[in-house]
Amino acid sequence: EVLSYDPYSETGIDKAEMHKANWDKLVLEPKQLLYAAIDVFYLFHLYDKIKHEEQSLSYKVDIKALRCALDFQRNGFAVDMDKLTELYSSNNKKIREINLPINANSYKQVRPYIGSDQSNDLGLARLAIMGNEKAANVRQTRKLLKLNSFLNKFDTPDGRIYGYFAPSARSGRFTCNNQNLEQLPRKSKGVFGVKEDRRLVFSDYPQLELRTIATITGDPVLCKLLRNGEDPHNYVADFTFGSDFTPDHRQVTKTENFNLLYGGGAGMLQSILLADANIWLELEEIQALIKKWKRLFKGIAQWQQEGIKAYKKGQLWQTPFGRKYMGILMTDHLNIKNQGFGAEIAKLAMIYMHDDIKALESKLCNFIHDSYIAETPNDPEISTKVATVMGEAMMEAWTEACKMVRIRDIPMHTEVAIGSNWGDIEKGIYDKKLTFNA
Repeated sequence: EVLSYDPYSETGIDKAEMHKANWDKLVLEPKQLLYAAIDVFYLFHLYDKIKHEEQSLSYKVDIKALRCALDFQRNGFAVDMDKLTELYSSNNKKIREINLPINANSYKQVRPYIGSDQSNDLGLARLAIMGNEKAANVRQTRKLLKLNSFLNKFDTPDGRIYGYFAPSARSGRFTCNNQNLEQLPRKSKGVFGVKEDRRLVFSDYPQLELRTIATITGDPVLCKLLRNGEDPHNYVADFTFGSDFTPDHRQVTKTENFNLLYGGGAGMLQSILLADANIWLELEEIQALIKKWKRLFKGIAQWQQEGIKAYKKGQLWQTPFGRKYMGILMTDHLNIKNQGFGAEIAKLAMIYMHDDIKALESKLCNFIHDSYIAETPNDPEISTKVATVMGEAMMEAWTEACKMVRIRDIPMHTEVAIGSNWGDIEKGIYDKKLTFNA
């Protein structure tokens, strides 16, 4: 794409074939040698084409964020071994109580047992909602087994888990290899905690994707809601279902608000509601909800149409900090612009806070898209200072980043909590909480 031609195909080399080739043998074939030579020869041509990007804000932020990550990833994330053992044992007890007579992970055994060939997670969820208890038990057992497989990886000699972070997603979001600290199961959060002589400091950006889409599109309804401090999920639930909406109604609209931003269809929304919220709606119902949503957020709907046109024409888009991209799918083309902006804000905040946290005898130990976890000594003065550094860095990054977009006055706030266990903190159990506004 960058060179505007494919040097491999011009020499008759199939890249897919080369990826499957055996590179361990002592004597490589002529095609393999040519493939390797092309990689080296054209590297200089490629650099000449892209070296100007070293001056882009996106690249500069990525490099600084990567340097922070190379430092903090060595810290690891503390595991409370007692909590881990307790959760592992509890999961095993539940598995024994369910007492499946089959292997839950064998579709050949599951299908005759549940009386259906719909044995994937969505199929099991649908059957469970329809009253198929066997399907519900298979699904629950699979989840427990999967969670325990994660917990096994958390049992390490030094009581900490480690990952390798890099801003390598197409959107510029950080990814994490080895132990994937960015995709830890929700139900495992309670196993991450520190001993009495240490404290955790946690914060995240609330509703970041809704706030960034407001700054990019200028949607009048969403901008007004956020400026007035109203909850967009409650507002959409009221608009869609009426003032007597239920918790399930709010869950539906919350799922809508985050998953319709990028032009997703009724089938996708139906699957997400089923998998994540155990809510089943017929496609006709969901299509009606989508129409209402688009009538409400006309500014976002118009932006989506602009993105679809650009995608069909093969036009590059870019994030507010200048990361150029071409989406593989139409939904990617929309998604990357907004999620990319959120990633740029989050990385900028990490850059602002990293060195100041280190200076306080403390350390970042995890960074999950738009949230941060630091570890400090159990000294209220130090942990409060770290919480202040974190909160102020997040607000400063939001304010600075908003100078790069159309709408610059969307407010942001965050709460920074100090406690001993990540799961407890997210449940509202903590020593202290500080609030910051921008």
